[in-house]
Amino acid sequence: MKPYNLQYSGAYTVILLVAFLTSCNPSVATTPPQKPTETTHVATNQPIPDTLTVTPIPLTPTKTPIPRTSTPTKVPTRTPRLANNAEDILGIWLGIETRQGMYIRFNEDGTYQLAKSRSGLDTQPNVEGTYSFDGNQLTFTITSVHDLQDCGFTDSIYEVVMLVTGQIEFIKVKDSCSDRVNTTAQIHERRQ
Repeated sequence: MKPYNLQYSGAYTVILLVAFLTSCNPSVATTPPQKPTETTHVATNQPIPDTLTVTPIPLTPTKTPIPRTSTPTKVPTRTPRLANNAEDILGIWLGIETRQGMYIRFNEDGTYQLAKSRSGLDTQPNVEGTYSFDGNQLTFTITSVHDLQDCGFTDSIYEVVMLVTGQIEFIKVKDSCSDRVNTTAQIHERRQ
């Protein structure tokens, strides 16, 4: 196979460019003027027959207004809201922002379980307790702790932000246990 010669390629490009530019220039004649033939009509002083109509051609262009298009309607974006009842958070969630995120299951009867693994929710939860809403504030009350640093049995209070992504985020309002804050105060994804 012969190597491609760039020198000839450049010459062809220049020739094509010159041909293109001359075809765009109206001062350069591209075809010789035509001589009148039998089909060419010559102007005469005779009246125009009834079968033909005169259409005046304006010498200056007329401005035609461009019709306005309707402005597209902006779709309102949903803003996050605070959860205020159990139905907002029922199910299983996993904290996803840190390695300390844990599984938490909120049950319809007002109880919850917290575990390091999904299977631990059913077999041996690390924390069990009850939860309740007072307006937009969620209160956790611990009833038992297994195989987890004991933060005591003091209540903790969080706000639960319902994110537009379908996730929830726990925001600490009152919690004296830093380990519990690390596992709770983060974004959680629904797992069931």
